[in-house]
Amino acid sequence: MILVDLELKTLADRHGYLCPDLVIGWRVGLVARRYLGTRGTITAECLSCALDALKAMGPWEINLDPIKGRHIYHLISDKRQELVLEVPLYLVWPGGELIELERQISRCEASPNEIAAYHSLIDRQVSRILTASDVDLFSQGELVFSQD
Repeated sequence: MILVDLELKTLADRHGYLCPDLVIGWRVGLVARRYLGTRGTITAECLSCALDALKAMGPWEINLDPIKGRHIYHLISDKRQELVLEVPLYLVWPGGELIELERQISRCEASPNEIAAYHSLIDRQVSRILTASDVDLFSQGELVFSQD
């Protein structure tokens, strides 16, 4: 069993399930609250459940620059300062075993033990994302001043 923040639980209930991408979006949203407050823009280079969390967490304008499989977020303040957050691939990549179990489940070929193993792998990935520090979770770039 994973213990999570009440806000994350609410997001998971709205989303339908707790998954690694939703947790990444929640963690990005927490940084965005500290960095942007209630004003600013987030450009997300992803197509994932992370967007559901970001949309629900703040009043920020969210732009998409979809590059499937990546998690890069540009937090742009109203003063045109930008903080870039990138989640390392080892935290995002589910691994071959998880992908194969997903295939078996989607084809209705998975045994009860394989389904349990799948949920265990998801829980492990979610826990890894939840317990990582901001420094470990995000390769935080330098502040960039736009020329606009």
